[in-house]
Amino acid sequence: MDKPSLLEELLLEIVKYIDIQTLKSLRLVKKSMHVTIVAYQASICTHLIKTHFTIPENLAFELWHPQSALQSLFALECRLRTAKWLSAVAYENYETGDDYFYPKHGGNISASDPRGDRARSSATLGWAVRWRLADISTYIILEKLPDGAQREGNISTICEQIPQFSELESEIKSKQLEYVANLSQKECLGFRDTERIISAVFADRVFDTKRAVDPGIAWNGYYQAGGVTDNWLNYLVLREGPNLFKKAWQSEEGNKNCSRLIKTEWEKRSKRRLEREINSAKVVEKAILSVITVGPAVVEAWRREQELFGWAIRGRSIERVFEGIHFRVGRRVDK
Repeated sequence: MDKPSLLEELLLEIVKYIDIQTLKSLRLVKKSMHVTIVAYQASICTHLIKTHFTIPENLAFELWHPQSALQSLFALECRLRTAKWLSAVAYENYETGDDYFYPKHGGNISASDPRGDRARSSATLGWAVRWRLADISTYIILEKLPDGAQREGNISTICEQIPQFSELESEIKSKQLEYVANLSQKECLGFRDTERIISAVFADRVFDTKRAVDPGIAWNGYYQAGGVTDNWLNYLVLREGPNLFKKAWQSEEGNKNCSRLIKTEWEKRSKRRLEREINSAKVVEKAILSVITVGPAVVEAWRREQELFGWAIRGRSIERVFEGIHFRVGRRVDK
């Protein structure tokens, strides 16, 4: 690469002192500025990652197989910000109203209440695990798509264009298990926290479907936590990743679209495919939970939970930071 001009050197020096959102805006100011940023993206992104993220954050949220340094940086920033938002929204809306799911788990925590920091931090790490699992699926699926195949939209829909679904699921499961084998207990405990959150999302919910329940396929509209249950929703939330809940919680329309996706994908799949997908999710989630054994991290998690049980209870009045959140997904079960 040629030596940068004086203007380029000045720009590169300025970039060292800006945030990532400003960098995105700078790319749109002038074509020459965009060209310079792209040309020196490796050094720019390396500096910004070191400046704005911790090493654990980078390792947890980095994009799997990024196409460029800029894509990696922007994905890292977006994912960490979104994961923190998801955790804050979840604990503020978890265990509210008259729901009876998981009555002994702490929730109903204002996003502005610092007593919820540890719970939110743990869940944030759990979302990172879910992003990597979804990354693995997405990367393998896109690599195997035939020429001319549709590449836009939900990955659960896109993957149906690959006829060898058994071989596809086996490869994805194998790669996901390789990743799980290197997870720490702290990461797996965070994953468990997100399981509880997601279970609450689907509590008391059903999805209007004309399809009859197939023998051996558990389908009643509930997401079952624990990674060892026969529920297809376990598979879908692993495949789609945290963005599924980002879209569902941001607006009423997004929530409806999430319900529509679940209903549509469930109805179009064969019984054999459903069974295969359910089994894959069970194996991966069981492997994650098997990492959790008695030790300092587990004891600390238990202490955190006991602390929450003492004050973060359903029905108490809190200051809500996030109004208008559509936390539940699906239609409420008729009483």
